[in-house]
Amino acid sequence: MWATLMIHTYKGSHLRTAVNVQYTVHLFTKVGFLLNQEKSVLVPNLELTFLGFILNSLTMTVRPTPDKAAKLKQKCHLYCLAVLTVHDVSEVKGLMVSMFPGIEYAQRFYRSLEIDKIKALKEGTGNYHLL
Repeated sequence: MWATLMIHTYKGSHLRTAVNVQYTVHLFTKVGFLLNQEKSVLVPNLELTFLGFILNSLTMTVRPTPDKAAKLKQKCHLYCLAVLTVHDVSEVKGLMVSMFPGIEYAQRFYRSLEIDKIKALKEGTGNYHLL
């Protein structure tokens, strides 16, 4: 069994937290979990990067990493300059869906793309390579 351990405290001493972390690691190991030391966060942090998102426990926010946001922005700019196929629209839509947890209004823009994609697929009898 694999487990990624993330221990985080809002208030309290670092010494008490370190003792709790050691105890938890010992307990998990004792019951049979294999802890991945590279992926485990054993020191309390206010920000954590996980699955392409930056989680901030102080402001209670989730946002995409700069790389992930830049990739979507680049695709959108690229497609603004070109004639799109249904496949291209689906690619941008997929990137938007992957960012739903970190971008508040992504779903609002996603729906219009989905409607356009469905309309194009109906007109093209399911061909993803049509313009």
